[in-house]
Amino acid sequence: MSRVLRWSLAVVGIAAPIAIGVWVPVSAGPTLCTFRNLTGYDCPGCGLTRSVVAFLHGDLGGSLRAHPLGAILFVGFLALWGSALVVWARGGRFVSRIGTKTPTWVFAVVIGVYMAVYVLRLAGLLGGTADPPGPGLLTTLWR
Repeated sequence: MSRVLRWSLAVVGIAAPIAIGVWVPVSAGPTLCTFRNLTGYDCPGCGLTRSVVAFLHGDLGGSLRAHPLGAILFVGFLALWGSALVVWARGGRFVSRIGTKTPTWVFAVVIGVYMAVYVLRLAGLLGGTADPPGPGLLTTLWR
């Protein structure tokens, strides 16, 4: 593959998630989360998509309400993704230099904070969950 084509694909790969997030309207839309549809409760990731879309639309308050970590996680994943694309465009393997140089304990801390935020949101703190608990398939069947 030519160098120009690799760099073109890398630029598109970095710009596409941002462009899609800006293009997608901020709306409630249908619930696609399997965990939520089964139990009626949010999963740890519920609200992340709305959070990122609100962040890309410049609505930091809406982003934090949808999920307190959405914007931070998006920027982190975009850095990892972009780093891997740059390495690939230079002719290397699709591996992020940021990811390989970051100590494992940093990723463990991020996962721990992510789960702590989930528990706090379920307890009604940090703005609560993205959506109030509703009827899930399992809760409906068990009634």
